[in-house]
Amino acid sequence: MKCLILILLFTVCFSETGNCQSIDTYLKEYITIENGLPSDEVYQIIQDKELYLWIATDNGLVKHDGSSFRIFNSNNGLPDDAVFHLFKQADSTIYGLCKYNRFFSIRNDSVVPYPYNDVVSSVLSDYAKTYSFFM
Repeated sequence: MKCLILILLFTVCFSETGNCQSIDTYLKEYITIENGLPSDEVYQIIQDKELYLWIATDNGLVKHDGSSFRIFNSNNGLPDDAVFHLFKQADSTIYGLCKYNRFFSIRNDSVVPYPYNDVVSSVLSDYAKTYSFFM
């Protein structure tokens, strides 16, 4: 399917009434590669305190404000283009995990690579070799 549909708002169920609202009531926008998303392969979506959507894709990290996209990728500091997991902290820092277990954070709209990514990758590689049942 070429078109990726991301539902920005989800069905809200009200426990007092027991009635569920239709999802069509909350569907506001379709986000696709045709209107700015760098890939149709999305791994995770989170929303920060400023209500920006952060979208982890196989072709970079996307910050979406509802109308425009800011794309972070290896050309502007990400350790790798494939971003698999995102974590938000109370101080508005976004942390992420890229391919090959490389970590980063986003602070003030800038990518900050984890300074010990090579050490983490080495330890995890050694661990996999030691404890793998398939080697």
